[in-house]
Formats: sequence, C-alpha cells, structure tokens
Amino acid sequence: EDFEPLEEKLVEFKSYLENVESETESFEGHLYLCGRKTRRKVWAYIKDGTLFCRGKEESKHELIMCTVRVGSVDKIHFEIVSAVAQPLCFQADNEAERDKWIRAIQNSISQSLNAQDLHYSDLLKGKQLDLCLVRKIPGNIVCADCGCKDPEWGSINLGVLICLECSGVHRSL
Repeated sequence: EDFEPLEEKLVEFKSYLENVESETESFEGHLYLCGRKTRRKVWAYIKDGTLFCRGKEESKHELIMCTVRVGSVDKIHFEIVSAVAQPLCFQADNEAERDKWIRAIQNSISQSLNAQDLHYSDLLKGKQLDLCLVRKIPGNIVCADCGCKDPEWGSINLGVLICLECSGVHRSL
C-alpha cells in the first residue's frame, strides 16, 4: 500500500528508459574533429555508450564519464569533456545537426548511467546507487578537494569523489 506511488514511478521510469534506449541504440554521421590547428573529417557513430570516430585513424571514447556542451568557438561546434582525457572538439554542418549530436550523446550518457543496475528493492529501501565505477578512477580513494579518505559524495560528470563536508561547501557556492 505504502509503495504504490513508488511502483507507479518505477513503471514511468522504466518506460522512459525504454524510450531513451530506442533513441540511442546508434547514431552516426560525418563530423569534423577539431584540433588546435587542424580540422579533419571523420565518420562518427555512437553505439552502446561509446563514440567511435573513423578517419585516417580510428578512435573510441567511452561516454559514461563525460558531459557534452556547445563549443566556445562558434554555434556549430560542440565539446565532449571527460574527467580522464582531453576534451574533444567537433564541428557539425549546422546548428540543427549539432543539436542532434548533443542530444544523442546526452541520451547515450543517460542510458549508460541508468544501466548501472538500478534494483527495485534498493529503491524501496532508500539505498544510494553504487559508486564503484567512479571509485575505480585513480585518485578517487581520497576527496578531490581536501584529501580525506573514503569520500562519499560524487560528481558523475566530472568523475571525482569528495567528502560530505566539501560537498556542502560546493552546494553553497
């Protein structure tokens, strides 16, 4: 009886995840990968939470620990920012195409994070999601701000953990 509202929310959430999964199973097209002084055309595609780029060289980038934003160069650029690698700068053909890529990348990140095995029983018991993936990143055994051991609060997009005391400071900024 007490769990009926939660069960309804869980059904809505599962429906949302199914829609996100169907939208992001794969996405592909031409982009320009921009370096400091270079720009090269690549065939890019997103599959299973990974961005693949094929050009002269092939590269792949896991998106789960990334965030995407509109680029600072102009309105057709966007950047993928990671906690563990240099930002990637891409140029689309136009703003509409840039927006499609940003949505596809955001959906892929969301899908990857949501696939981290949300258990219904854990939701009912009020348990927090497991941060073991973020804890595996070198340096995350201590707070990114003050260095105290076993931080409990995480920034998924930045891929860092901080202690509860420092998280309070960050929230008040």
